Amino acid sequence: MAIDKEVLKELFEYSDGRLIYKPRNCPKFNKRWVGFTPSKPKTNGYLYVSVNGKRLLVHRVIYAMHYGYWPKYVDHIDGNPLNNKIQNLRSVDAKLNTKNSKKRVDNTSGCTGVYQLPYGAWRVRLGSNHIGVYESLELAELVYHEVKLNEGYTARHGV
Repeated sequence: MAIDKEVLKELFEYSDGRLIYKPRNCPKFNKRWVGFTPSKPKTNGYLYVSVNGKRLLVHRVIYAMHYGYWPKYVDHIDGNPLNNKIQNLRSVDAKLNTKNSKKRVDNTSGCTGVYQLPYGAWRVRLGSNHIGVYESLELAELVYHEVKLNEGYTARHGV
């Protein structure tokens, strides 16, 4: 990101997980916004703000303000995209970010990583790893949850 930590601190104040507009000496800046939170949730649940014509995710701005750099991925530890408290944000790689993801909306079994095969058995996968095929959904779910915790996935993965 080209936007420096100091520029962000000139524009915003951080307070309990929120960004708040600071007063500025700029003719284009509408002074009525001073003290307001500059973002609204979008359809994906994340908050955005516009800085110098660039649309930025609020949680990434907060992270950059606190730590002075823009990580590749910022993860919400509790999975709530509206909880942007600094203690709920962490820098992660793509693999760990995936390990803390929610259940997909197209999931039909009710359990992430468990898929029904055409002949009725249940297949268990974790990422790209095939774990096994089981006769019952209950056993497949049990195996999936045991393996995911051993592989470093968070307890809320797929919830």
